[in-house]
Amino acid sequence: RAEAERREAERRQAQREAERVARTARDAAEARAKEQEEASRQWRRRQQEGFREFEQQRSRWKRQDDEQRQRHTEPHRWESSGGQRAGPQPRPSQEAPAKPAPVPATLAKPARQELHFASWDEYNKAWDGFEEKLAKGGKVGYDDIPWPNAPGGSVSGIGAGTSGTEAKKRLFGALRRWHPDKWQSVLERVPAEDLEAVRRRVKEVTEQILEEKRRQGL
Repeated sequence: RAEAERREAERRQAQREAERVARTARDAAEARAKEQEEASRQWRRRQQEGFREFEQQRSRWKRQDDEQRQRHTEPHRWESSGGQRAGPQPRPSQEAPAKPAPVPATLAKPARQELHFASWDEYNKAWDGFEEKLAKGGKVGYDDIPWPNAPGGSVSGIGAGTSGTEAKKRLFGALRRWHPDKWQSVLERVPAEDLEAVRRRVKEVTEQILEEKRRQGL
């Protein structure tokens, strides 16, 4: 009888231990699930914040372009009624100043021979090299920047077979690469002769990212 009681006690002890282990594993799994959900929520929030910042940056660029065109194409203010020029009128003996030629709505792309990459992996390697160059300091010219010229025409690496989840990840990666805050510090290191071309090209890339975002329905 004593032996039977001992075995029963051992069985109960083993059962309690098994229940404890199972409970610990269950609690750990629930904790991991919560951490993953929180990480996913934070990732989505950062992604949306990045998209909003890009949209705001594009709006600022558009406003600056509009103001620049207006300064060149509308040097004089005209009254809405009668088409009379606001302000003092020129004397009859004086000729009104000639109106300057308008600035084209779109500026021509710089005459540059950008590198074209055989694959997106090759482009990513080139970008890693660019990051190393940035870390070392010094000037950054137009030709030092690996512009996203990879097969498929996507600046985010999204292809026909890219899944929705992977497309979001690649878009978010592109946002981090071409974030306005990051490029503000990079532009400070660009030589004066390359500055306008780099600024214009960065703007084109960010607009392409936003267009890819819209095509993905994000």
